[in-house]
Amino acid sequence: MKPIYFLIYASVPRNLHASQTELTDLLDTCRRINTPRGITGLLLYKEGLFLQLLEGPEPAVKQIYAKIFQDSRHHSCMVINEGVADQRLFPDWSMGFHDLTDPQLAERPGFSQFMNQPKALDHLPDDPDGCMRLLRLFRESM
Repeated sequence: MKPIYFLIYASVPRNLHASQTELTDLLDTCRRINTPRGITGLLLYKEGLFLQLLEGPEPAVKQIYAKIFQDSRHHSCMVINEGVADQRLFPDWSMGFHDLTDPQLAERPGFSQFMNQPKALDHLPDDPDGCMRLLRLFRESM
């Protein structure tokens, strides 16, 4: 099996209080762009912060991230972790999505307050393993 490239990044949306419609539109766009490029992953949103895992062919993942980095709807983009894995975490998800503002999520076993800490963006780069644990939690709970 060929290794799969992954990239985890965080960014701050310019619109800190995105509506459900805006988030749904963003997700639809992600899926439309990612599917033909063989990119899968998960997008987590917590009011004022995105955390996303992109996985697929390395050139395609890097191209998508470069577009995100230059997108005026985001700022403070930073790569948290990148590398290769033996398999995809989200092979069937053109782009999964979870809004972490849902209070019922905190009741799930193993839920992490990882993105709920003050100034979470300042802490994410220091804990790439914590980011990966949070992403895996959603893979295992779906």
